[in-house]
Amino acid sequence: MEALSAEDFEAHIGETFNPLGAAPSLTLAQVLRGAARYGSARSPFTLILHGPPGEVLPEGLHQFVLKDGGTFAFYIMPVHTATPKRQDYQAVFN
Repeated sequence: MEALSAEDFEAHIGETFNPLGAAPSLTLAQVLRGAARYGSARSPFTLILHGPPGEVLPEGLHQFVLKDGGTFAFYIMPVHTATPKRQDYQAVFN
């Protein structure tokens, strides 16, 4: 299995990621690219996802299903969100 890359997610910006067996659904808002490191298998990147306020998806490894049936599994964590209109999450890939 190949390591996930920023390119795997960039085409899905604005799409809903539905966690299997859990709620709420999250929307991929940004893919932030980091600086490439010598000898690294991939360039690091971070996903920023938005969810509804209130119910928070717990930190951990989740499998997500897209509306086209594609799936991704990755570790997310809720992060401090300044606006009360949503809850933000991040997934960091080193």
